[in-house]
Amino acid sequence: MSQSPSSTDLLALRDLRAGFDTEEGWRLAVDGISLALQPGRSLGLVGESGCGKSVTALSIMRLLPQPHGHVVGGSIAFEGQDLATLPQAELASLRGGAMSMIFQEPMTALHPVRSIGDQLLEALRLHDRQGSAQAHEARVLEMLQRVGIAGGRDRLRQYPHQLSGGMRQRVMIAMALLNRPRLLIADEPTTALDVTVQAQILELIADLQREMGMGVLLITHDLGVVAQYCDEVAVMYAGRIVERASVQQLFAKPRHAYTRALLASRPRLEGKPKTLLPAIAGQVPSLRDWVSGCRFAPRSGLAHEPAWTQQPLAVVEIEPGHWVEHCPACLS
Repeated sequence: MSQSPSSTDLLALRDLRAGFDTEEGWRLAVDGISLALQPGRSLGLVGESGCGKSVTALSIMRLLPQPHGHVVGGSIAFEGQDLATLPQAELASLRGGAMSMIFQEPMTALHPVRSIGDQLLEALRLHDRQGSAQAHEARVLEMLQRVGIAGGRDRLRQYPHQLSGGMRQRVMIAMALLNRPRLLIADEPTTALDVTVQAQILELIADLQREMGMGVLLITHDLGVVAQYCDEVAVMYAGRIVERASVQQLFAKPRHAYTRALLASRPRLEGKPKTLLPAIAGQVPSLRDWVSGCRFAPRSGLAHEPAWTQQPLAVVEIEPGHWVEHCPACLS
């Protein structure tokens, strides 16, 4: 959440603002967030559904639903290039190649009437025009094997509806990794997979990261995954980053009330069996109900002065590398 760009950043978001035209008017979904990711590092973006995590990812890739979705402020720098102003032709050459994304919903991301093989091979041909058909097919088969899809060439002839949700998700992961991207955005990459396969996929991503120096932005609800696979973590709530730190700092000493509430809701091995997990009361406010100040106030159970909800809050560095939205009540 550093406020100044660095020449070493692979990806740098500065005051990013994005949202949608709705029947009720303009609604902001990402409200002035700043993030930075270095090559070879993993950044976990966590928070409840509706906090703006997926909108952030789609904004980076410039894939917000059209014509209603728009990036309206800030910058999105990938290796020094501002993606928000990059011509579409140059952006298309980066997407799927140097920067890639694993989408949350594989059934909607895959073309329903094209075979799996056609889609994977096209993704490879677009960014490797010099390779032979045999080399491309061998690479596709190798990647399918690495993500745990057996059956080889028979699988290439199948269509998305012939695969289970977990298999479709693995195909999406294979497609995202085929061109060995320098930046991988993974939006809930293991949602449809069982626990054993989740671990295999996350290990595969970690292995490729080590091989290639790939930067990974991992969007997830699973704090255990973040603790195991990420270097840093950013906690998002109602369109803003409320806390960001190294994994060690955040798990050892969470400062914002929302971060503490998320961590308290995790299941624990030492907990008493068959007891209810702690839960955060209420739900993330809808876009039309956002306030200028602390948006977690109604759910926090903490006394807030009117100014703390009505006026914008500064983001402060409370210790080196540990940034928090400065709401006096939530930091008490």
